[in-house]
Amino acid sequence: MKKFIIVLFFSFLLPLSAEFLKKEVHFIVKHPFKTVHGKCKEVNIQEIEIDNNLTIKPFRITIPYLKMDTGNQNRDSHMLEVLGYPTYKEILVEINPVKIQENTTFEGWITIKGIRKPIKSIASIEKQNNLYIVKGKANIVLNEFQIERPSLLGLAVEDLVEVNYEFIYKH
Repeated sequence: MKKFIIVLFFSFLLPLSAEFLKKEVHFIVKHPFKTVHGKCKEVNIQEIEIDNNLTIKPFRITIPYLKMDTGNQNRDSHMLEVLGYPTYKEILVEINPVKIQENTTFEGWITIKGIRKPIKSIASIEKQNNLYIVKGKANIVLNEFQIERPSLLGLAVEDLVEVNYEFIYKH
């Protein structure tokens, strides 16, 4: 019994991990004639560890190019081309440690086409029982990653891509 109590006591000192129930990234690209809404529902997130102070330890997110979908095969094929596929196969996001709050600023690095840049994103984190619902957005500037802006009828898409994400994890 004494051994059980000691194990139970130390288990509370160990980091808590989370299981993801939803991992979606949506992106919006604007063109003078059309706004394109794309998505990736197969985002890969490294297991997240949360310590007793509600601080999330550093973690990584990868967004596979082949899982990004705009609803148009020709557009998706061109998107792969401008993103450097098959040389580059994913977007990598590395998140620094962060304290969980209602409004949290995630900071870290994003790598697209082999180019690594700092990134900052504001997210809301809502706790419902043992679920955390994380919703946020970030902006990506295409020319910072040497991405050719696709064009249609001689007009290119805007340089700014809005990225929205929603993650639900069970803690």
